Amino acid sequence: MLFLKHKTIAVGKNYTVAHIIKQHFPDFKIIEVENIKKALKMVSTGKAYAAIDIMPVLVYNINKYEFANLKISGKTPWKFNLRFMLSKNNLLLVTAINKAIDTITEKEKHNIYKKWIHVIYQEGYSLKYVLTIMFCSIVIIAILIYWNKLLKKEVQKRKKAEKELEKLSRVKTSLMAPF
Repeated sequence: MLFLKHKTIAVGKNYTVAHIIKQHFPDFKIIEVENIKKALKMVSTGKAYAAIDIMPVLVYNINKYEFANLKISGKTPWKFNLRFMLSKNNLLLVTAINKAIDTITEKEKHNIYKKWIHVIYQEGYSLKYVLTIMFCSIVIIAILIYWNKLLKKEVQKRKKAEKELEKLSRVKTSLMAPF
């Protein structure tokens, strides 16, 4: 997260993540906005470098508002469990929801998450990719240098042959000249 130190980060006003970032990274430049849509719009238009929120909210809003130029590029070290907020007056509903959630296995929860939160992280280039590109570039440069040397030798051979032909043509011309 330290790479964000001198970047503008958009977060929802009074969101938990805003409080956590302020607590752990007080030097970070944070802009609190009304909602995540505005935070994403700031990133989309270049007014902010990043927007931080929980994954389902980010994915939903990026898709809903068609921020085609945005990608999720990483995770924070903090985990936030999803919660339902219900009025204390709805105790029966709270009990029913909790019972329903308790019947879902970890595997089913994982499958639900995978179905709705499909993210491909693009954090930059891997070292293997960079090294492969570098190796290929070095091989191509080496081949070009070798080919250039061969061409130089060929040019020298042709110049030498040209000089020999020029000498021979002078000798022939002088032999054919009348005395």
